[in-house]
Amino acid sequence: MLNNGLQDVKQHILCYDISGEALEARLVFQHFIKCLKDCLYKHIEKELLGTQDGDIEYVLTVPAIWGDNAKMVMREAALKAGIKKDNLTIALEPEAASMYCQYVTKADTLSPTLGVVKPGTKFILIDLGGGTADITVHQKCEDNTLEEVLPASGESLGGKAVDDRFMNFLKELVGENVWEEFKKENMEDYTDITRSFETKKRTIKPDKSGSTRLPIPQALVKLSTKSHGVKSFKEVIQKNDTHRNNVDYISGRLVWNNDFFRGFFKKTIDEMVKYIDEIIRESEARDIRIFVLVGGFSECLLVPDAIKKHFGDVSVIIAEEAGLAVLKGAVFLATRQMLSCVDQ
Repeated sequence: MLNNGLQDVKQHILCYDISGEALEARLVFQHFIKCLKDCLYKHIEKELLGTQDGDIEYVLTVPAIWGDNAKMVMREAALKAGIKKDNLTIALEPEAASMYCQYVTKADTLSPTLGVVKPGTKFILIDLGGGTADITVHQKCEDNTLEEVLPASGESLGGKAVDDRFMNFLKELVGENVWEEFKKENMEDYTDITRSFETKKRTIKPDKSGSTRLPIPQALVKLSTKSHGVKSFKEVIQKNDTHRNNVDYISGRLVWNNDFFRGFFKKTIDEMVKYIDEIIRESEARDIRIFVLVGGFSECLLVPDAIKKHFGDVSVIIAEEAGLAVLKGAVFLATRQMLSCVDQ
């Protein structure tokens, strides 16, 4: 986790792990990129004999809200990780997502996501990742290329804001000391909670009544009951004045009423819709009726539902494999650049 946003990142900005330990962001980026690069190269060596490191083009994607300083830090980290300058491209995530939607075909229709968009039509592309919501406005031209109507912009309104709200609930439920000790001593169990919640983010429905259940590791149960001096996790909940009426514990699972569970998403989605509305009010974008969603958070069913309810009679298109749109678009972008160089 970064100690502040990366819109104007400085050289020595710090990242913090879940236990609060700090390390300079540039070093985190450098080691992370090197690990990915080394794993990739080992795999390619087995599959494509004779491949040299210089044969590989690398594309690093960054959010639209990142400034020049942030891009420079990322570029320097990549170079120190062993990527050659001539083999490196820094691309905006919305740019890569646009490439994916425009050119990469869907398996069922053999046409790209934007194949349904007629030439001359404007649309808004909303990339909802973990950290940010990046938005661009395009118009499809007669030759099926894309013209940028409004440049990429973004806000810190990604799925991580929802994760943070959920994790804060758990911390309030069991107590900060218990929660911090659990994360420090039981990393695998903590990761299981994050994965379970990620699944719930994709399956919670806008208007469905009933309840949502999520398994809680025994390590957290034992720590909580011991710390609070009780025999059961139900008693831990009952001792909590803030949340005793918001959640239950049944057969090893926390159980929430769906209305309350959707509350974890409400603030982020409301702010996201407000941000989209501000862009739509721009004179160049007022006639837009097509919304194209990419990014992992776009797979949350609450997101397109909120957009439709706010903007009325609009078409919301969720790209196939939306969570991989930036990744696959970046690969396509690099391929086009390589082919362009060959043609020249």
